[in-house]
This record gives sequence, structure tokens and C-alpha cells, in this order.
Amino acid sequence: MTDMGLLLWWLAATLWLCLPSLSQCNPLYVMTAPNLLRVGGPERVFVEAQDYAGDAFDVTLTVKDYPRKTTELVRETVHLCQDNNNQELAEITIPFGNDVFVEDESLNQYVYLQAQFPGHLVEKVVLVSFQSGYIFVQTDKTIYTPSSTVLYRIYTLSLSLKPSEQQITVNVMNPEGIVVDQEALTPQKGICSGAYKIPDFASYLPVLENDSDSLPVNPDPLDYLFDLQPGNLDLPSVSLL
Repeated sequence: MTDMGLLLWWLAATLWLCLPSLSQCNPLYVMTAPNLLRVGGPERVFVEAQDYAGDAFDVTLTVKDYPRKTTELVRETVHLCQDNNNQELAEITIPFGNDVFVEDESLNQYVYLQAQFPGHLVEKVVLVSFQSGYIFVQTDKTIYTPSSTVLYRIYTLSLSLKPSEQQITVNVMNPEGIVVDQEALTPQKGICSGAYKIPDFASYLPVLENDSDSLPVNPDPLDYLFDLQPGNLDLPSVSLL
């Protein structure tokens, strides 16, 4: 073997001896979650301890308000062990809280998502959304006259496009924003129906509200104009966010 070959062999052996074994490496703690968490609906968070060969342990998942961290919204615990390859998929649901979130979907609102491993905290700031599903409205006619009755049917779907049985409230409001009629409906297999008797003289705006989270679910403005002449009601199927 030449001197150059001997030198290269010695360098390779030295580098190999200097590399730590897997048992000597610190574990890598991982938390994976959606970039957007929906309030009021289930979300999944994945946690893992890579290159870990020790005893089983628990990981605590928490969600706190942003930016103060004074209110704990969620706390869940998962167990990591050799049987599940030190990885687990947890399900969390962020509840609505009027003292934490502002009922204004035009504002970007966030939460802290934390995973507490033994001696190590993984944390990220995540955007939240208040969309809890979809609502479609259908009426029996497109033209109504004073003193007639509006028959309507409402279809409710979850974010996964499955029928939702979450209670909704149908409000009829006048131009001043005063509710003149209200009806609470509970969909059966995602479908419910109702009726509203039109007064002799009126101009009303329908508003749908989701009772469970107290956040309004408004369609595009639809003017109900009722006077002595027949009024046109333009109400296509709309998705209410």
C-alpha cells in the first residue's frame, strides 16, 4: 500500500470512530399538524420521537390562546412506546370561547399548539378558522307576493361533506337589523325545512345563525321586497361559510 493509500485509510478509520452511534444521538422530537386548525371541529396532530430507544413516556398536547398564553383551550395526552414505534396520531378539538376569539372572520386569529415531551417542548403558532361546515338554502318559488308563505329547505354538511345534525337558527330581520321572526331547526340526516308567512307590507333580510358557536352564518345579501306589487326573490343555492 502506498503512503497516499495508507493516509486515506487512516483518515477514513478515524472519521468512522468519531461518528456517534444511534444510541449516542439525542432523540428528535417531532410534532406535525395542519397549517390551519378549525375551531369546533376535530383536528389531528401527529407526534413522534425519532431515534429514541428508552422507556415509554407520555406526550402532553396543549392549545393556548395567542399571544398571551393565559388560557388553555385543549389538553390531550398520548402514550409513546416501542409497540407504536414511538409515534401516535392524536385528535383535538378547539372549543369556541368568546373571551379568546373575536367573532370577526376578517381578522387572522392564532393559537399556540404545544407538545411537551420529556425535557423538551415543541411549539408552533397556528392560524385558526371558524368555518364548521356548509349550508345550502332552497325555496319553493322565486316570486312571492304579500301575505304568501315562503317554504324553504336547508341542507347542512360538515367539513368532510357528510350530513350534519348540528342545530341552526333561522332569523328573519328587518332593514334595521331587528329580528322579527326566529325558528330553531335541528336537521335530520342533514336536511330540515320551515315556513315563513310574509306580512302585508315588509322588507326583510334572512340570516342563518349557527347556535353551537354563536357565529353568524350569512348568505350573500338577499333582499326580500314585499309591497302591493309582486316582488322578485332571487335566491340561488348558496354555500354559507
